[in-house]
Amino acid sequence: MGKPRRAKLNVSLAAQCAVLVGLAGVPAHGAAQPSAEGAPAAAASPAASPAASPAASPAASPAQLAAQQATTTARAAYKRGDFRAAARGFRAAYATLRQVELLYNAARAEQRALRLQAAEELYIRVLTSSSRNATMVARARKHLAEVRTLKAALDKARSEGRAAALAQAEAAAARQARAEAAREHLPAANMTGPSQPALGVRQRAPVDSKAGWWVTLGGGVAAAAVGAVLVRQAGQDQRALDTRLAGDKAIAGYPYDDYVADQQGVWQRRRWGWVAVGLGAAAAGVATWRLLATPARVTLLPSPRGAALRVAF
Repeated sequence: MGKPRRAKLNVSLAAQCAVLVGLAGVPAHGAAQPSAEGAPAAAASPAASPAASPAASPAASPAQLAAQQATTTARAAYKRGDFRAAARGFRAAYATLRQVELLYNAARAEQRALRLQAAEELYIRVLTSSSRNATMVARARKHLAEVRTLKAALDKARSEGRAAALAQAEAAAARQARAEAAREHLPAANMTGPSQPALGVRQRAPVDSKAGWWVTLGGGVAAAAVGAVLVRQAGQDQRALDTRLAGDKAIAGYPYDDYVADQQGVWQRRRWGWVAVGLGAAAAGVATWRLLATPARVTLLPSPRGAALRVAF
């Protein structure tokens, strides 16, 4: 009784892994579909074919030529099922050309090789890159969900001690990946120059164009507040001075010259107070207008529990 149940369990896990690993083997978005005899049909465009190697630019540098050769070698390795070699080739090409398509292809190779942690990291880099390629983002989001589902299934099998089922599942997934990679159409990258940050190199954080206006707004509010305090203090000093004189500028113990000096001090504090209030209010108004004129940036980022919404004002 135990053997049929174990066999059924092993087959179920193997089928699940095989389906998840090769779920995207069939081309999407207008790519060629395999014919009834199993041979792939003609691609919609020459650039979409995995066998198509981009032509070298006449002005290409030696590094670019090496990256183009690495891309061609990686595509050939991917076609024959050597996914680790393909991932290394795509990573090397991306380090020079910095095209998001190469980063996506490296992630696909890592996923096919069942190096799921590396694939997950690369897919996240595709999603968070500065590229505006909606097709790459949509594909990366789809495959990232597959990778996480497969990781959960394999981790569950390991935690339950199903070593035999796990080995059979991984072997079945590897066979399925090699079979589907032969007819999968990887996207072609632009070989004219870099558009993405180098893989493994820390990217300098972009300068926030609103930071200066936030500083201006804070400085303007502070200047206006200081000016208001000066104006208020000048008003209090003026009332105290008027009360002390009571209409007589020659009372004993308060010479006229001292009165003139005190009065000028009050006038200066009031004058500079109003200047600070005016300049501060003007600076705060301009900064507020500039901040409101620039729309907020909303970004959807993947997270371990799903997705996170980031709003930058």
